[in-house]
Amino acid sequence: MFDTLRQVLKTWLTDPTPQVSIIQSVPIPLEAAERKSTQQGFIWNTGTPFATKRYRRRVDDVKLLSESALPSRAIKLIRDSITSLEYVIRPKDSDALPEETKALKDSIDTVRMVLDNPNRTDDNLPAFIGQIVEDILMFDAGCWEYVEAPDFIENNDLLSLEVVPGYTIEINQKWNGDPRVPRWRQNLGLTGKEVLFLDAEIEYLMQRKRSWAVYGLSPLETVIDIMDAWLGLASYQREVASSAYPAILVYMGDAATVTDRKDFKTYWDNELRGRGGPGFFGNMGLHQKPDVLDLKPTADAGLYLMYQEQLVRTLAFSFGLKSQDFNMVSDVNRNTSEVQQQASVMEARFPIAQLIGSRFTSRVLPRIAALTGDADILKLKFDWQNLTPEDEKAEADIDAIYLDRDTVTIDQVRQRKGWAPLENGMGQYTLSQYKAMSGLMAITSDLGQKASDQKVKEQQSMPKNNQGAPNGKNGAGLKKSGF
Repeated sequence: MFDTLRQVLKTWLTDPTPQVSIIQSVPIPLEAAERKSTQQGFIWNTGTPFATKRYRRRVDDVKLLSESALPSRAIKLIRDSITSLEYVIRPKDSDALPEETKALKDSIDTVRMVLDNPNRTDDNLPAFIGQIVEDILMFDAGCWEYVEAPDFIENNDLLSLEVVPGYTIEINQKWNGDPRVPRWRQNLGLTGKEVLFLDAEIEYLMQRKRSWAVYGLSPLETVIDIMDAWLGLASYQREVASSAYPAILVYMGDAATVTDRKDFKTYWDNELRGRGGPGFFGNMGLHQKPDVLDLKPTADAGLYLMYQEQLVRTLAFSFGLKSQDFNMVSDVNRNTSEVQQQASVMEARFPIAQLIGSRFTSRVLPRIAALTGDADILKLKFDWQNLTPEDEKAEADIDAIYLDRDTVTIDQVRQRKGWAPLENGMGQYTLSQYKAMSGLMAITSDLGQKASDQKVKEQQSMPKNNQGAPNGKNGAGLKKSGF
């Protein structure tokens, strides 16, 4: 696999002609192509406003590269760290009262119904988001299609989010915001099939937008040269390890004959090779002292491990990760490990997770609201729980301060955590009120229990008649009646 990838990368780096059927951008005025526009711009296909992204490498080769060791490790780390997050649908107003949140429960359930069953092939949200994250890391093009009233999706007959390979989507550079004009075109390549989409039908996520380019740039595209060097080194290391050759040459002098060389080889094989003890070497008829010539570095230096480590570090920070994420722990200690881990989360996971979350809030939730006619959904937002590792501890400390100072109620804190209000209704109070109410309830309960116990004792201390009933009015009446 190393040799195949290396050959592919060599072709990329030496052949300036792109190995993919794309049309390069041509700087001509748009009116020259269409004879009707007064706008100036750059177009790819003469006469059409749709721009095809010009990848530096063939798409199939980018896919193959993503499956090699280092990029696969980087992509998996970021993907898994996002898909493992729990999400919550909560009111946009962080100060919403508990009763207001409770009134939005049906709307929240509707949104979760769609997100928990996104399409026919992905039975949960993490499976759906994982594909979007990987497309962003590989092509900077995470994409899905909206399908209303989908069939064959259990628990979701409202809206389907169908994953679309982002690299197949082309952008209409002349789109002016008109919802009736196609903004996207899917180019299926060799099949020659093209499908037009309106803006409302396609969602396209780009992490690295640039003012001077139509499309973004993915982390994987930035490490092509690094991967070429790494694959070449890995191929050399494999050759050294599996097909070992001598590290030295012995020069016996110009006067050495063929017989001298044979005698020395026999001596080496019989007396030195494979023996742990010292070897004794005499004149053996040689005309001069043999010289030893080094052919390659020996030990770890011969495998160029330091250079390999440098390549891994470069690839790591291209993805926003740290060297310890690739099991390089030589420069990591207890004090720096946690800091580097938090930095990886903030640089690699946080931006993509925030991009997806904000798009759900701004586009998916309004779409669900329009389909259901439920305006309350517009009051909600998509949010991640514990997106950053320091959130849990920091928020807990802040919540404790707010609660101690009676700044917020208990249910308001629970709402920010995505938890349901307290079932007993006591969450509507501040902490001081809660403690006071709990103390009063405890006193009342204690008094009630004491009164109940006293009544039981009084009943037990009363004399009973023959039928076991206490003497008194009821007992007398029963006796008088003849029972």
